[in-house]
Amino acid sequence: MLNQQSLSAFAQHLQTNLPGIQAMQILTTEGLTLLSEANEAAEDQISALSAMLLTGASQLTKYLGSTQKTQGLIVCCEPSAYLVTAMNEDCMLGLQMPAEMGQPSLLAKVSTLISDHASSLRMAH
Repeated sequence: MLNQQSLSAFAQHLQTNLPGIQAMQILTTEGLTLLSEANEAAEDQISALSAMLLTGASQLTKYLGSTQKTQGLIVCCEPSAYLVTAMNEDCMLGLQMPAEMGQPSLLAKVSTLISDHASSLRMAH
C-alpha cells in the first residue's frame, strides 16, 4: 500500500504549486479513498466525479481512436472546475478548484507534479 507520509508530502507539494485548490482526493481506481483533503460533502462529490470522469476520459480517448493513455479530464461547472487524472495504474487524483483555474495548462502542470513524485506514489502489491 502507499505510504501515508508520501501521500501527504505529495498533497502538500500540490497545494504549494497550485494554491487555488479547494479540495483534493487521491483514490484507488476501485474508488477507495487513500487521502482526502476535503469536507465530507466535497469528498463524496469528488469521489463520484473522479470515477465517472476518469472512465469518461478513457472512453473518449478510445472513441477518438487514440492509442495513447488518457492524461485526464477537466470539467467546469461554475463556480468550480474538477480535474481528474490517473496518477499511475492503481491510483487517481481528483481536484476541485475555482472555474477560472480549469485550463488545459493546469492538467499539464498536475501531470508534471505527479511525474516528479512518481517513484513515491507506486502501490506495493
